[in-house]
Amino acid sequence: MNSLYIFTVKLQNLCVLARKAHFDYDKASVFAASESLITKLLAQQNIPAKAIENLYLIRYHINASLGYDCLNNLSMIEHLNEADKLTEELTSIIEKITEFDKDNIISKLKNKIQDKFTINSLLNKLP
Repeated sequence: MNSLYIFTVKLQNLCVLARKAHFDYDKASVFAASESLITKLLAQQNIPAKAIENLYLIRYHINASLGYDCLNNLSMIEHLNEADKLTEELTSIIEKITEFDKDNIISKLKNKIQDKFTINSLLNKLP
């Protein structure tokens, strides 16, 4: 279940990237990544109805902000603000339904990154 929290962190990162996407290629990349991530989240078991609702709304707001859905009288910035708000709410929901230690997950992620760099540096030293 801890992976749900990691998905929400990645979704928050995509909201940030959507704000920075100015070129069509950047927008298409964020669109594809958010679609893929949200589809994976929706496939998870035991997600509360409110979380599912938030996922669909986050998808809509990100897509609209990138120009892949109707704006419906909101500006692109307003859509991104809504996506941010809903993502924070989703994270809160996920934190409530999972029994996890956020610091432990962050520590594990840092260790994986460190291990990868250590392995790469060792491989680079080989003749």
